[in-house]
Amino acid sequence: MIRRALRAMGWWLMSGALDRLAADSRFSAIASGPGADSRSTQDAAQTSELLASLQVIRENTALQKELSGTFFEDLLVAEQLHRHGPKLIFKENSGVFSQGYEDSVIAEIYSRIGAASKIFVEIGVETGKENTTRLLLALGWKGAWIEANPQYVVQIRENFAREIDEGRLVVREALASAENIQPLLDLLELGGEIDFMSIDIDQNTSHIWRALTTRPRVACIEYNAHFHPSVEFEVPYRLDATWNGSNIFGASLKTLEGIGRQKAMSLVGCDLLGVNAYFVADELLGDHFATPYTAEKHYQPPRYPMVSTRRGHPSA
Repeated sequence: MIRRALRAMGWWLMSGALDRLAADSRFSAIASGPGADSRSTQDAAQTSELLASLQVIRENTALQKELSGTFFEDLLVAEQLHRHGPKLIFKENSGVFSQGYEDSVIAEIYSRIGAASKIFVEIGVETGKENTTRLLLALGWKGAWIEANPQYVVQIRENFAREIDEGRLVVREALASAENIQPLLDLLELGGEIDFMSIDIDQNTSHIWRALTTRPRVACIEYNAHFHPSVEFEVPYRLDATWNGSNIFGASLKTLEGIGRQKAMSLVGCDLLGVNAYFVADELLGDHFATPYTAEKHYQPPRYPMVSTRRGHPSA
């Protein structure tokens, strides 16, 4: 069955899984997106066969298990490019330090709007080993990490001593709350506009973001993909709230869309894993991102198991 599915798409699976399928030149018809002229009848036929084969794989659990994780991910990306066109923000599923593929999405966004101050803030970083701003730090950006766990902070201070000594990284041990988050940012005195902000603290993520008056150029906010994109939901605010491992946490994408709108920031997409939502300041949107900027347009379902199928070597 695998051979039939692959043969229908015209690819050979040799000793390992094919990588970066969506970027292959044979998918030019898919990458061009809806509304663009089809290069040929053959391209349209290949697209049709791709989507049909993906449906076969989706409906067959055994087949999914036999195919490599990255191979299936690339099929999904190709399908999303076909549906949303070239303005999709996760064209490449690659990452260096991010837990999922945040590195790739962030790079794609800044390739369109350009970086400005190169100052970041991340709230909830754990040890700093895997987060959304470590790559930015490695690329010469500067910024601040806010983390509540004292043991994690100790590890950060040990592992990033050079960056801290150079003044490129500020670390604050603090339990972020709706009441203290803006004063915390004000005390950091980072010296310019926040270019990128990431918030991932499970339960209170939406409440923290709503309380901030500082508006970054780009924001990465964790959302709860278990809720339908039309549903407004967020857990009640409680300072000592912790995630209990269930599917009730944080806020739905629709709720975050509304918070972003209040800040003059628009939802420009979510990652393939259904973990993070990305917002861009309205004045920077131009014609760079797919419209409308709504949860219904950009929602991605929870694909959390894909985190374990990350390609390449483990993070340094």
